[in-house]
Amino acid sequence: MAEERNVLDLESQIRAWQATTALVYTMSLHCAVELGIPDIMDEAPATPLPVSRIAAALHSTGPPPDSSVLHRLMRFLAHKGVFAECVDPTTGEPAYAPTLISRWFSRRSELSLASVVLLQKWGFQTSPWHDLAERVVLRRGGSKHGKWDMWAMTAAEPEYSAAFNAAMVGMSSIAMRAVTAVYKGGGFEGIRTVVDVGGGTGAVLKAITELCPSVCGINFDLPHVVAAAPECPRVEHVGGSMFDGIPAGDAIFMKLVLHCFDDEGCLRILKNCQKALQQKSGKLIIVEAVLGADEDDSLEDMKKTFDMMMLAYTGGKERTEAEWRKLLRSGGFPRCNVIRLPSFHSIIEAFAE
Repeated sequence: MAEERNVLDLESQIRAWQATTALVYTMSLHCAVELGIPDIMDEAPATPLPVSRIAAALHSTGPPPDSSVLHRLMRFLAHKGVFAECVDPTTGEPAYAPTLISRWFSRRSELSLASVVLLQKWGFQTSPWHDLAERVVLRRGGSKHGKWDMWAMTAAEPEYSAAFNAAMVGMSSIAMRAVTAVYKGGGFEGIRTVVDVGGGTGAVLKAITELCPSVCGINFDLPHVVAAAPECPRVEHVGGSMFDGIPAGDAIFMKLVLHCFDDEGCLRILKNCQKALQQKSGKLIIVEAVLGADEDDSLEDMKKTFDMMMLAYTGGKERTEAEWRKLLRSGGFPRCNVIRLPSFHSIIEAFAE
């Protein structure tokens, strides 16, 4: 009995250590992406690359790396499943190959999370987490490290703004691939103008207008954000605040916007959306997580992870279907449909009629 208890204790101890050291994985991955290792692996032929080849590729664009340290980094990430590890049959040295996971971190990939990982470069990204206990107890955060306002930071720090916008484009590309796979053109049938609220630099409207040639778009975001937006056919960039008013359109699109705010903030935005819809038949198209909607534990894990991120960074939250329906009804949208996606997000169609 004592032996069985010790085994169970060891298992729980290992899980506790894994939770304690989770940052090691995040920052090791950041290191690999910053160095461009997933890009190097993607450029390589099908055969695994020995550490010496990876080191030579890194040296071609920068100072010579320490091969022994590089091996340790690759060994760790291979253990985590990011790369595949084997032995080079010619030299006997460790060799590594890309995996389906590593390709998500290659900047050569059309769908990439590399820009999201690189946000970790900015030290103040971690500041809100230091105040999480204060947010839990006092329902506010920031007194120890200075108030952290994500949108003010993007306005004040041009380099961070560029990195943040790149990360949002990366996330949008992935989310929109799932949206267009399910929603296709039918969801925008009969719509002439789509207003993307919080549309960043216009990646979402680019995808929508390419999918639906009859649709025009208004990309609406803060002035300093749309100032960096590239020109796009049939898309107009408009600067402003969603709390003050929203441009009129036949449909309003919001992707990962409302989860940034508490219910009070969301209601202000929703009421402005209702005013902006040109006709009662117009609809609000929301792309957000719906807590509890998936049987897949890994999808629910991602939703709950994002819920904690919103708590730390913006004071917002993820919501259950019941919470979404209540919020939308209070904001002037009494009817809604939830459409599942091959993603941890869903489409919520809401109608003001």
